[in-house]
Amino acid sequence: MVMGSEISVQDKFWGAVRWADAAALRKALQDGADAQEWRGPQGHALMALGEEWLRRRGTNPSLPTWYATEEVDACVQMLLQAGLDPQGRDGHGRTTLHNSFLYMAASPQVLERLIERGLDVNACDNVGATPAHACAYGGRAEMAEVLKKAGADFSARTANVYNEPIHMAATYGNTAMIDWLLSQGYSLFRPNGERVLAAEMWLCREEGLASLAQAVAHVRAA
Repeated sequence: MVMGSEISVQDKFWGAVRWADAAALRKALQDGADAQEWRGPQGHALMALGEEWLRRRGTNPSLPTWYATEEVDACVQMLLQAGLDPQGRDGHGRTTLHNSFLYMAASPQVLERLIERGLDVNACDNVGATPAHACAYGGRAEMAEVLKKAGADFSARTANVYNEPIHMAATYGNTAMIDWLLSQGYSLFRPNGERVLAAEMWLCREEGLASLAQAVAHVRAA
């Protein structure tokens, strides 16, 4: 009988990181996994935390979420205690604060702790996206409040179709962030009246609206 190759402790570590599995991460660290390892363009573990959840959500946003904030917070705490430096950028220029999963699943206290470690709340990746864009993708209003208090710019623009954070929120159907950003005075309309790129597309699809004009009216009435 041919036996499969044994999974290394380091591979178990990365599997636990990608699924934000606190129990598996704790076991891997106890077994000697290196929390400070960088894996090529993926960067370090805090950049990859929960990436399998993000992949599932990107494929099907209606899938239920199974992660718990306490578990995600425990993962972050264990990685920091194991000596992981949250600084640095991955192959796409993203920092720890570009990890959208943190805004979905971690607590505001953990986000504050990471910012206190000197992370830049306005760091731009290779296309100009900032932590504000990452928060707009799937984050919560209380996380946006933490970023704003730390000086994050929610009017920052990217070089791709998502443009400002509010356009990212609309494109991916994050109604909580749309409402928060509208309440803060941000608009799906640019000052020059230029049409938003992909933002209306989600609204037309999700709300069953027949035209761009109806989508615009829907957002204005929010």
